Parts: sequence; C-alpha cells; structure tokens
Amino acid sequence: MIDGIMLIGGADVGTIGRVYFDEIRVAKSWADLVDRHLPTVLARPISSILETTASAGGDVMSDGGLTVTNRGVVWTTNGTPTIADSATSDGTGLGIYASSLTGLVPGQTYFVRAYAQNALGISYGDVSNFTAACFSSVVTGLYVNPTNTTDFTLHWSPLVGATGYGVDVSISPTFGGVGNYGVEPFGRGIIGGGTVSSYLTRDWTNANGIVWTAEKARTDQTIDGDALTLQNASGAYLVSQSITGGVSELRVTHQRAFGSGEAHTFDIFVNGTKVATNITYGSAIQTAVVQNLNFPGSFTIMITNSGSERLSIDDVTWTNSGSSYVSGYEDRSVAGTSVSVTGLESAVTYYYRVRATTPNCVSDNSTTGSVTTKDGVAPSLFGFNLDGGTNTDAQIRVGFSVTGMVSDVGAGVSNGPATPYFVIRNSVGVTIASNKFSTAPANGTTAPSALAGTFGPVPQANVVLGIYTATVSAVDLTGNAVTSNFVFTVIDDDVDPARVGNDPCPGRERWRLARHANFNWRHKSDG
Repeated sequence: MIDGIMLIGGADVGTIGRVYFDEIRVAKSWADLVDRHLPTVLARPISSILETTASAGGDVMSDGGLTVTNRGVVWTTNGTPTIADSATSDGTGLGIYASSLTGLVPGQTYFVRAYAQNALGISYGDVSNFTAACFSSVVTGLYVNPTNTTDFTLHWSPLVGATGYGVDVSISPTFGGVGNYGVEPFGRGIIGGGTVSSYLTRDWTNANGIVWTAEKARTDQTIDGDALTLQNASGAYLVSQSITGGVSELRVTHQRAFGSGEAHTFDIFVNGTKVATNITYGSAIQTAVVQNLNFPGSFTIMITNSGSERLSIDDVTWTNSGSSYVSGYEDRSVAGTSVSVTGLESAVTYYYRVRATTPNCVSDNSTTGSVTTKDGVAPSLFGFNLDGGTNTDAQIRVGFSVTGMVSDVGAGVSNGPATPYFVIRNSVGVTIASNKFSTAPANGTTAPSALAGTFGPVPQANVVLGIYTATVSAVDLTGNAVTSNFVFTVIDDDVDPARVGNDPCPGRERWRLARHANFNWRHKSDG
C-alpha cells in the first residue's frame, strides 16, 4: 500500500476484514463528491503572427475535479488538430496561460485550438485558424564560385521559413524582354563627316547611343530616306561598336548605287563571325534577312562590300527572341541554396537574382548580381585582301600591303610585341615575309578593327608562280590565340622573268621557251 490507509476490523464470528482508502474527498453534496470529468478550457486570441511564429494560449476554467497535469495549444495545416499534431506544453492547473507557435511556414494557413489534460484525459477548446505572414525579408549572401567559360555556380544564404527558391538568370540587367532593339537609319545629319559624295571614314553615334564606323563610305544616296554607300574597293565596310541585349535576327535593306548587273555581293558578320555570305544586290531595293542567330549578351554588326560595285544600305535592324532569360533559368525551382547555371556563352555578362518560396508564398527578389563568364573564344580574322586574290610576279617582287580585320568578343585583342602578325610563304614553302601588323587595334579592343602591314621587296629567287599562303595570327588579352590561312595566286606578268614551283628552268630561258611554244618561234640560247 502506497500513500493510502488500511483499516482492519473484526466480525461477530471472529473474521477480520480489511478496507483500503487511497483518497479522501470532502464535498458539500454527494453529487460533488462523485462527479469527476475532463477539464474545461477556452482558447485565447491568436496574435503576433509572423513568418514562422505566432502567439496563442488558453484559459483552463475547470479542472474537472482532478488536477490539470498539462495544458497548451495544438495546430495543424488541415482538419482538426490533436495532441498528435504540433503542440506546446505550457504548465499545469487552472487559469490563463500563453503559448508560442514556432516552425511555421510563411503564407501557410493553420488550424489551432487549446487543450487541457487531467487523469481522465484531454479536452480541447474551439478550433480557430490563421495564416502565417509572408516573407518580410529577401535572400542575401549571393556569390558565384566557380566561374568557367560556359557555366557558373551561384550560391546564397538560406532564408528562414523557405521551402525552396526561385532563380532567374538573364542577359539583361532588368530581366525584361529585349524585343526589337533598334534601327540604324543612316541619317545624313547624324553621320556627317565631310563631303557627302566623297568616300571617307565616318564615325557617328545614333539615337540609341550606339557608335558606328563606316570606312570608304558616302552619304548622298537614298533608299528609304538617307542611305550609306560603301565604295567598290577593298576595305570598304560598316561596323558597330558593342550593342547590348543579344541578337537573333538581322535585316539589311540594300541596293546597287551605281553601275549595272545583278551579281554583286556583300557579307554580314556578328562578333566577327560571318553569318551571311555573298548576299546579292542589284538595281532593285531588297531586304536581306538573317535569322536563327544565337548571340546573347553584347554583340557587334559588320557589313563588308565585295568591291565589285558600290553598295547602298539602309535600315539595319536587329531583334532578339523577346526573352532575355537564359534557357531553363526563368524562375528555376531550386531546393537547396546553390545552383549550377549551364549552357552559357563565353565572355558574356549574365545577371542573376533569387527569391525564397513556399507553396503559398514568394519573397521579393534579392538584389541583382552579375558575372562575366571566362573568355574562351579566340579573336576572329576576316576580310583579308589576300584571300583568293591574284597578283603578278612583278607585284610580289616589289611587295604590297596586307589588310584585313580582327575582332574579339571577350577581353579584347592584344597588341603585344609580336601580335598580331602575318607570315607569307611562296608556292614552294619559302617564307618571303614575316611581319607584325603596323596598323592594329589598341590592347583590349573588342570591336572589329583594321589590320594593315607591308612586305617586300622580295628577292628574285623567291618569286615563283603558283599558290601562296598567308598565315595571320592574333591573340586576346586572356591568351586565346587564333591562326588563319589565306591563299592567293601569283601569275606571270609576261614581262618579268618567273618560274613555277621547283622548275629548274629559270628566268629568261623559260620565258623564251614559253614564247617558242606559244608562237612557234625558233629557240635561241642566251648566248
């Protein structure tokens, strides 16, 4: 017997009986003495509702005739909450008590009620509900590591209450659609630069703030209003400086300015890459359309004339797909606090932001960060006057100029001690020139720029007929190098002596033999 009383009594026949008492109660009536029940508890109002916490409580009005051994509140996201759901334990006995609800999910609706417990069991108050507040703060601690040529990894600090995150990555700092970015109409009043009918170097900035350069260009012709006309000469071109927003389509309105025939052509480059070759122009006004381009971030536009006729161009327009987001990274759902962003272009600046999410709530955007992928693209070399041209042995002997273009979309072209340069080899592989270009862009230049250099005179022994190879090299500031070969043909001018390849019959003797073969003249020795 523990904490009880045992009474022993005798009977008339000598039998001893035992009675056990564990509790003695005093009451005014018999009903009060035997009426035991569950506690009575009322809920108190829910207050101080934040993203992950709220205040509640209850008031135990009656203990049911037994001591209240536990009290608090219970809550759940659906149905009627019980002690098996989330619960607090806030003391014992009668009276008012306060409860704190924790671990809530921002924006989630909860059902809550008070409870009290005695020896007979648990009783509950009425059910009420509330919705946790949405996020009042934003994701912080954004940083990128590592950064590569076509990907980077974004990290951020966790935000309390978030069940996930939404990530945006864009080529636009505003994350908006880039759409129809602009038109270059070649307004004569903006271009200026000298006599309108003269072929000059012309530089101007249009209404969108884009800088343009036209080499060997005049401005006195019209198509849809003022037009720009490129001379029928090597090195006649139009080029823009950097334009932001990416490009998916280009349109160029064009027409032959003078002359005749319909077989004249021009080329279009984006970031130094030829995207349209031998577009034919003639007497009719036409519009060339180049679609399915994929150049995000900043880009340049360049148009070069073939040189056979004078090319008038007007209304150069460029458009994007309408979305600036990187494919797959518009509101990308992420469970953790980092994400690998892939499928990018090298040497392009990207912008990123992050939001905290729950099934019912989204925070405001974080601050916008930016990262530029590493430059993994070498410079581009194009537009060289040697490419596919023809020269005579006399021209090679005295030497001539080498001209072309270079561009780099990343860190910019290097103009170091030995770059950019060219090497020319004759048809038997003998090097006849190896020079650094005397005209080259300044260090870090990204826009298409002119290269020019000269070579010669060439010793007579190295002047042979056939196919010559010009090897041109350039490097950018991050060390990405490019080497391109351009070929041209050297022919006999029928005046100066020349030989073909390793032909042992040199100079004047071969020339006499050639004349004998062609005109049936009698061969005589040089003696």
